[in-house]
Amino acid sequence: MSQSDDTDRDLAADAALGADLKRVAFEPGMLLGVEATRAEQDYHRRRLNRHGYWLHGSGTVCGLAVSASGDDPGNNTDQVRVLLVVTPGIGIDGLGRQVTVHEPYCIDLGAWMETRHDDEDAWGGLIRDGFDPADDTLWLKVTMRAQDTASALQPVLAHDPNAGTDPVAASRIKDGVLLELV
Repeated sequence: MSQSDDTDRDLAADAALGADLKRVAFEPGMLLGVEATRAEQDYHRRRLNRHGYWLHGSGTVCGLAVSASGDDPGNNTDQVRVLLVVTPGIGIDGLGRQVTVHEPYCIDLGAWMETRHDDEDAWGGLIRDGFDPADDTLWLKVTMRAQDTASALQPVLAHDPNAGTDPVAASRIKDGVLLELV
């Protein structure tokens, strides 16, 4: 199973705020495997997420200020390079998960728009939904959400035939963020 499959499964489970939570019923002499450990961790994570979602709601706790800066090229022919910067801080995403940013995040707005321009549907949606021709202004919403990130790759035994000569798997999952422009 790939990291994106795990991420999609975890995201769907985090979004099921009405689903029953189950934890492992430990007993002396019981043999427990990896699945039991994951179930125990999921129980505590989802319980904490529900606390954030139902008690606090989503939003910024502190920091996470967004600013735009541009370098003036000094002439009227070259494009201005605009950078969006999100400062360090803490917030709660739309599913009640804590989002912690330890260092500034930066997006080159010109490069981001070029990738959208290559996709006609994305570009058309951006112009239709965010561009104000009267003011010649593009409005963007900057959002962040929690994103698990694979870390500390370790050698593992191959599960599938012909899986490769050096299979590895993440031995740790880091708390990360996904910065999105809408």
